[in-house]
Amino acid sequence: MRLGWKKKLRDLAFRAASKPLHRDSDFEVRAMRGTGHGLMIVFTSFHANVAKRGLFEFARSASDNRNRNCLFITDLNQHWFQSPTITEQLPKIVAAYVAKHGITDAMTLGVSMGGYGAVSFAKDVNADRVLALAPQYACDPDVFPQDERWLDARQSVPLFSRPDLCTSFDETIEYVILHGRDGDADCLHWESFPQGDNIHHYLINDAKHDVIDPLRSIGGLYELVDAVWAKQFAKVTAIANRLNAALRGMGETAATTPNAWSR
Repeated sequence: MRLGWKKKLRDLAFRAASKPLHRDSDFEVRAMRGTGHGLMIVFTSFHANVAKRGLFEFARSASDNRNRNCLFITDLNQHWFQSPTITEQLPKIVAAYVAKHGITDAMTLGVSMGGYGAVSFAKDVNADRVLALAPQYACDPDVFPQDERWLDARQSVPLFSRPDLCTSFDETIEYVILHGRDGDADCLHWESFPQGDNIHHYLINDAKHDVIDPLRSIGGLYELVDAVWAKQFAKVTAIANRLNAALRGMGETAATTPNAWSR
């Protein structure tokens, strides 16, 4: 019960610190104004979370103590941002905010379902870098019927308007993606991601879907956010090394190079 009250208090604190930009039956957008001209676009995951502890704690770091502007995108139905309304309206909302506040660069960010959204919408909102932590490649149960996680929510999606990430990647965007190497369901997703020079895809040895706790254990979660924002990819690799993680090998799958982390 105490943890439940703490989360409610953090949620209230976040709502007090941010302002509503949009809300309908499908999604909500809240804004936290920053002093600079950068924009962090955060796609939330289940129960409006990002890094397990609610949005208030994460918002302070995502905004770099209010130096960056932040937009927080929440799928109110927890449908992996599949609503055509989100696809139609979100780019317009972001574009209006960018024009109003003189935004010069933007990054998308998310964990799990939010990671899927961060990759899926990066082109649509004109971001030039992405940090996606444990994102799903596809949420349609028919794509990976072996993955039975969050099945009630996924089966309730009325239309998969953005069915997977096969066409979402753009060569002008830098992507940092972090997955746990282990776990049968997660392997289905990470080994389906495309590869390329602009896709920095790291796999953590002995980790499954939860990549947040390993990052927290080394004090690297917000350090990673800042490194991707600054496009300091050598620093990203150094953080990955502290996690006992390594770049995914070209063509690597769970079956072909299960010990690639030790190279």
